[in-house]
Amino acid sequence: PDLAIYDSLALAWDAAQNPGIAAWYFEEKAGDSNQETDWLKAAYRYFDAFKAARDSSEAGFFVEKAIASYSKVLELNPKNQNAKVDLGVLYAESTAEPMKGILLLREVVTENPDHENANLNLGFLSMKSGQYDKAAERFKKVLEINPARIDMHIYMGEAYVRLGNKDKAIENFEIFKNLSNDQAMIKDVDAYIESLKNTK
Repeated sequence: PDLAIYDSLALAWDAAQNPGIAAWYFEEKAGDSNQETDWLKAAYRYFDAFKAARDSSEAGFFVEKAIASYSKVLELNPKNQNAKVDLGVLYAESTAEPMKGILLLREVVTENPDHENANLNLGFLSMKSGQYDKAAERFKKVLEINPARIDMHIYMGEAYVRLGNKDKAIENFEIFKNLSNDQAMIKDVDAYIESLKNTK
C-alpha cells in the first residue's frame, strides 16, 4: 500500500480531533514501515485517546494499544527516554502492574538525572502513594531542571501541607504568587493560604 495515504488520513483525523482513529492509521503505517517515528506517532495518539476516553473499556483498549506502540518504539530504539517515560506512566497509572512503570521511570532518572518529565511523574506517583517527602524532593528537582515551571511551587506546597509543615507550604505558595500572572490562580492560592493560617 501507498504509505503516504495513511499519513494524510491520520492527519485528517487529527484535524477532526479524533486521536484514536488517527492512531489507528499511524499504527497501520508503522506495521508496514516499522519506523520508530511512525510507531511514536501512533503511541502519542493512543496515549491522547486514552486520556480522552469516555469509559473504562475504551480507556483499557487505548492503554493496551499505547503500551504496545511504545514497546515497539523501545524495541527499535532502547535509548528513547521520552517513550520510556510515557510507557512508565501508562503502566503506573493504568494497569495492574504499577511497579513496572515506576521501575521504568527510575531507570530513566538513573540514566539521566535531569529528565524533567521522569522526575515530574515520579513526584506525582510519590504524592499518590503518600510519600510526600519524596514528592517534594522530585518537584524541587524539576524546578532546578526547569526554573520556568513555577507550578512546582504549588505541588511542593501541597506536599508540605500533607507533611504537616504549614510554614514551608505557605512559603512555596507565596513564591508562586510572586512569580505568577494568573490572577484567578493567585486568588485561589490566597484563599488556601488563609485557610492554612486559620487552622494553625
